[in-house]
Amino acid sequence: MEKGAAIITNCRVPSSQYPESFTSPLAPSTLARRVVTLVIASALLLAASACKKKDFEPSKMVGPLYSYQSLETVERKLDLKPGDWDVLENRKPLSTDTRPMFRIFTFSKKDFPLLDTPGKNLVMTFYNDRLMTVQFYPYNMSSFKSALAADGVNLSAEGDGHIPPSTHVWLGKDDHGQLYVGFMDKVLEAEHDAWMAKYSQ
Repeated sequence: MEKGAAIITNCRVPSSQYPESFTSPLAPSTLARRVVTLVIASALLLAASACKKKDFEPSKMVGPLYSYQSLETVERKLDLKPGDWDVLENRKPLSTDTRPMFRIFTFSKKDFPLLDTPGKNLVMTFYNDRLMTVQFYPYNMSSFKSALAADGVNLSAEGDGHIPPSTHVWLGKDDHGQLYVGFMDKVLEAEHDAWMAKYSQ
């Protein structure tokens, strides 16, 4: 029997025989309301947990790389030595900053292959130590597109693609006219943009 469950009996006992500490069972309507409230609260808690998990679901980017991976994890996945790259950006708040955490770390690794395709450069951006963006500069773009297709990623005629659940893939050109293929987690990008809109003024 569950703790706290009401004991129901068909025997009639004179009220004078109840001990002074006896508490009568809850009225059916009161008990029903409490059960319904408990069920609703449990459903809301489960829904909130599911939403939270969905919001932070890693999304495949390219090769062994997934969004939300830490710098340490990426180093291990790509067999990189710590610090064996060029830092392009390293923004982090002062210790006295009271705003929510905001750190951007971007590095480039030259002459690095992806999907067995030689590359001129590999650029990765981490937002709060979570991989958000990858830009790969292959020596041969056609070869890399074929490698992507073999990996299940097909670019449209406009040079766009999508990897579920939240990776946007695109063909881009940087300020120096160099072609690259970019991979970005749109959920992380939205989180980054929301922080900028709220706290960067």
